[in-house]
Amino acid sequence: MCNKQMSREERQAAGRNGQNRLEKVLKDLKERRVIVDYIPTTNMVFVNGKYEYNFQLDSLVLVPDYGAVLIEGKFYAGHTYCTGDQNVWEQDRGDGKEERGNASKQVLRARTLVQCLLERQGMEHWVINPLVVFTNKNGTVFTHREQPPETEVIRLGSLESWIRSLPRDTGCCPFTRKVVSELRLMFADAETPFNPVKH
Repeated sequence: MCNKQMSREERQAAGRNGQNRLEKVLKDLKERRVIVDYIPTTNMVFVNGKYEYNFQLDSLVLVPDYGAVLIEGKFYAGHTYCTGDQNVWEQDRGDGKEERGNASKQVLRARTLVQCLLERQGMEHWVINPLVVFTNKNGTVFTHREQPPETEVIRLGSLESWIRSLPRDTGCCPFTRKVVSELRLMFADAETPFNPVKH
């Protein structure tokens, strides 16, 4: 499938680069009050009895008069082909093709577990819109016309206009400092220093 797969170190470095680019944009949007705040996260775990559900997400973005956007960022180079109803997407960096996990399914699963965390904390339920954001300015993204991805997929440069286009309900979702602080604490409590081992 792939002539030269990326090493784990290369993947981690690409992930950090993409996260830094995403956070720079979110910081600017917050300063200009396009968003209320954003909460970056890493590895998370939701414990339900004897079961543990590990998940990852990049940022929970709080949008005024709307709700929250759960972002899964991808710093993929080359061409990425996103198809719905598939467990994998395909990345072509020019030196061969490689299968990547379906990021839409990943962020949808993360949304379910975030909703479980909110419910456990007795916090208000808001709209939580899952979104995949490609952060590599040199990468190109293609979505299948007949089998589109399960969530919206956009480039980082389109994030502000995408957020501004969201429907608004004046007065809903009052993200006060207290609420933001409670959310940050909730995510901090759910973070784990361990990475799940893939078989």
